Amino acid sequence: MGVWEYLEDPGELLPLLTSPLGGETARFIEESLIALRGAKDPSVLHDIQIGLAKALVDVEKAYGDACRRERKDGGSGFEPRLWRRTMVQLRSLGDAIAWHFLGCRRQWILMLGINQHPGLMSDKTGFDDEFQAFERHWAAGEPTLWTGLTNCITATDLLVRQDDILSAFEVKHSPKGKRREQTTRLQDLIRRINEDPREDFEDGPTWFQESQVPLASFWTEAEPHVRRAVDEGSASWVPTPGVAVMFNSWPTMARIGQEAGERIVAREQAAASEQVGYSRHRVLFHSKDLPYLFARTAPMTIFPVSPSSAAAFATNQILFTIELYIDRLIDDLRAVGANPSNLLESAPPGKLPAGILRWTRPDTLKITLNRAGLQQLAYELNDPTTWVRAFESTPLPPQKARRWNSYVCLANEADVWS
Repeated sequence: MGVWEYLEDPGELLPLLTSPLGGETARFIEESLIALRGAKDPSVLHDIQIGLAKALVDVEKAYGDACRRERKDGGSGFEPRLWRRTMVQLRSLGDAIAWHFLGCRRQWILMLGINQHPGLMSDKTGFDDEFQAFERHWAAGEPTLWTGLTNCITATDLLVRQDDILSAFEVKHSPKGKRREQTTRLQDLIRRINEDPREDFEDGPTWFQESQVPLASFWTEAEPHVRRAVDEGSASWVPTPGVAVMFNSWPTMARIGQEAGERIVAREQAAASEQVGYSRHRVLFHSKDLPYLFARTAPMTIFPVSPSSAAAFATNQILFTIELYIDRLIDDLRAVGANPSNLLESAPPGKLPAGILRWTRPDTLKITLNRAGLQQLAYELNDPTTWVRAFESTPLPPQKARRWNSYVCLANEADVWS
């Protein structure tokens, strides 16, 4: 079983949802988000990171203790899973700090997150050295991001941003720990981030391109619907044809009882079905899978909802499901002259295929919408019409290659997420 596959089993998930630790973690994240969103002085970023580091070290210690008890005495695995899940939830606050620190520059964030996550922060030999280096940069007037506090940044230990120039620092306990090839790779990565956002993979180079089309997200309109779910237990919302959202507040549902809860859910599902306008090729996306499985989507902690709602999303106190109808994307693509092929029609039922849609632009550029792109589009509630405009107007990369890929980042993301 994969690390997070137990999330698919209600018998495994429900005890995690109802643990008091979830509420405690949500309150900590909410208080931190209030401070982050109200920050006028960069020093606030320092204080929030120190508070997060202390909380994360405590949770990592609890996780280690739980794992040792499991190995010694046996058990169901519940306690280690609870603490491991809490670590990821706390790091989703670190992700909000990172997006804030980096000005919501998705190009930077994606390129800095391509490595495997190093795991526990406090178990690292150089943990104290990273802390001391972090403090030295701040004392020198250099706002610094401690990347071990995040899920999304994995390429280095510390980041310093000065206007639009990014610097990275790898911290080692001993000078002998610094390998020349590692330093060279990091320097090359930072050069490309600052000059030529590109990463070379086995199937060819990938350019992280920024569209001139501004990002548009329906999350800016979500808060009243989230509040209704908190009040009533469940609330549906259709922000645009072909996209539906169902919010469920399990603490409220537990309070009102199963029978009343089922009536409310049935009412909300019927209301959404009447409004959504599509009936075929529906794909479901569940918030319980975030932030555990996907690194390319914006973290729920920066969604433009209240800090309490964002914290409830991150800790699954409020669960949501997004329905995205592929036919809506097809209609928008056809409206701009594209003739997309729906790859879902030839895919076996069940698992989402790697490719979702494929079409060719007038300039002969062949485009495939893959699974990761669809996940981002759905979870971030991007406006499909805006998304199509961005992909249809994305410039060709600056260099030609026999095989290449492009990751399109919409413009002005800070206007949405901030």
